[in-house]
Amino acid sequence: MDIFVAHGRSRSVISAAPDETPAEILVRAGAPGELHLEGRDEPLDPAVGLAAQGVVAGAKLFAGTCRRVSVRVQFGGDAKTTSEPPAKALRAILAWAAGPQGFNLPEAEHATHTLTVCDSGEEPDLSDHIGSLAGADCDVCLNLVPQQKFEG
Repeated sequence: MDIFVAHGRSRSVISAAPDETPAEILVRAGAPGELHLEGRDEPLDPAVGLAAQGVVAGAKLFAGTCRRVSVRVQFGGDAKTTSEPPAKALRAILAWAAGPQGFNLPEAEHATHTLTVCDSGEEPDLSDHIGSLAGADCDVCLNLVPQQKFEG
């Protein structure tokens, strides 16, 4: 089965056997740390086969050293924080930030906002995992901003 493994900003497709373990995948990917399945809070058990842990063909995994990522989102002079697993997609972080547990934007405004990285202004792809932006300190700072419209 083909699985997608992200480590930092790099992504690769790895053909894996269902009984192959996360430890073996990490070696093949040349990635340190643990293997996390998107949508799960805990890392995969390094010694148990992928299929036995619910990994299926097409699964999106993230390899990294952070068990949790401390996420700070800034908007309108205020800031909210959350702690998330590193395999959480930025799309889900955006939904949290715009939603009732974040800044509670009106529903109509959710689709008109995006996230940028604090200080750099970089707009990461919302399919990226939050762990891809975390440094060694396992912290990430993001800004909730209106999407740029290009007219012309």
